[in-house]
Amino acid sequence: MSVSVGLSLKTVCDLPGVISDATSQGFNFVCVPLVHPRYRRGCSKLDQERLDPLTRSDEVLSCNSWSTYVVGVLSDWPNLDSKNEFARLRAQKSLEEELRWATHI
Repeated sequence: MSVSVGLSLKTVCDLPGVISDATSQGFNFVCVPLVHPRYRRGCSKLDQERLDPLTRSDEVLSCNSWSTYVVGVLSDWPNLDSKNEFARLRAQKSLEEELRWATHI
């Protein structure tokens, strides 16, 4: 029987470096947020019109490294059960955006 062990991190500045450090310490993969909290899309009109990237570039790692060493973690802030329709729809849109990114990488 084989067991894989991952290292869970809240934020990551240098993903290739973190993977290198983690694997050298015996971890098989890292669990990292798909979206850095700085890039969180809020409910304000300004947030909806933001043109900055959702998260780090997919080019920081090879396709093989993404699929071998990274487990993406969805944001925990979207309140999909909000009684406020606008907040609920915004949360749904944010979740869909993160899921599209996860599918891409």
